[in-house]
Amino acid sequence: MTLLIFNLKVPELPPGAPAAALLSGVLDLWPQTAVFALSFITAGALWVAHRGQYHYIRGTNRQLLWINIIFLLFVSIIPFVTALVGRYPTYSFTVVIYGLNMVVTLLVLLWHWLYATKNHRLTSTALSNAVVHLQARRIIIGTVIYVVAMAIAVWQPAISMACYSIVPLAYALPGGVDRHWLGHHRHRNPAQPHQ
Repeated sequence: MTLLIFNLKVPELPPGAPAAALLSGVLDLWPQTAVFALSFITAGALWVAHRGQYHYIRGTNRQLLWINIIFLLFVSIIPFVTALVGRYPTYSFTVVIYGLNMVVTLLVLLWHWLYATKNHRLTSTALSNAVVHLQARRIIIGTVIYVVAMAIAVWQPAISMACYSIVPLAYALPGGVDRHWLGHHRHRNPAQPHQ
């Protein structure tokens, strides 16, 4: 997340340039700044979702670790697609590439969750199917929004980017899975270690 800031470059001015030129240069950075903010919040939402899954996942194995590595691979691409859209915000192609990276990242996050919870492979047997479905549904809804926004990008890249911003904002709001998380936390044995 912190690497995203490197996409914002201080404006280069000739010696003796007036302050107005610097102000103009800073204001010209608004597309990069907007995409930086969106990507930062999106990466934060991904981190919260990933951390939330580990509230229920009680162990790990080699397969889950490799799924995590694939997840991190696509998370690590976020600074590149952010820089791409920040530099070329009106190009449909760049906006679609941004959305495609987010779709794949969410699908890997979904894979991570479904792998860990299948037949309680790496979770407590007390984990209900309702929680599994709520978490999966939340990821799928975000994925669908990105896919629809990618289709819009072919005609209206700016509207597509606005649609992209819906996903992290929606994830920031408490959902059904959060109520289960809170209830599970209240009833969890404090002496039980979190693996």
